[in-house]
Amino acid sequence: MVKSSALAGIIGLILLIFGIIDYFIASGFRFFVFVNLAAGVFALVLWATTSSRESLGAALGSRTTRYGANAAIYSLAFIALLVAINYLANRHDRRFDTTQEKVFSLSTQSINVVRNLTRPLKFYGFFQGGQDQKAQDLYEAYAYASPKVSYELVDPDKHPELAERYKVATMGTTRVQYGEQP
Repeated sequence: MVKSSALAGIIGLILLIFGIIDYFIASGFRFFVFVNLAAGVFALVLWATTSSRESLGAALGSRTTRYGANAAIYSLAFIALLVAINYLANRHDRRFDTTQEKVFSLSTQSINVVRNLTRPLKFYGFFQGGQDQKAQDLYEAYAYASPKVSYELVDPDKHPELAERYKVATMGTTRVQYGEQP
């Protein structure tokens, strides 16, 4: 009876934790959340009513329970710390170029130019298959420096109308459009 009572308590805690996590992850209060919370509360009530007060006190006062609780608290605190760091990193995106020659950074003059733009600036990169990693990295660096900068990688074979409109004859060409030019 003691083992089944302890199992009911553990299952109750697990169901409550899953219900709470699902409530915060999923939008709104869904049926699955309700089932987990109700079953968790029921299992915890069953555990509390079937275990005797002496065995409950002895279990809470034992050394293994204290160590287990400490381990659980430290684990939850560590997970909460990781979640907080991830949240802050996503909210405040920063780039750092740790190379000695600053190979992956724009020059100070380029950054000043794009930060002082008065109209939108768009790069059209015409590449085979619409992909070129070096060009994309460069365009992203400019777009990161200023919200007025955007880019588009174009495959001239799939979009010949753009290549014709901008008179692009060779692959690897970048067209720079400043403002609302045609």
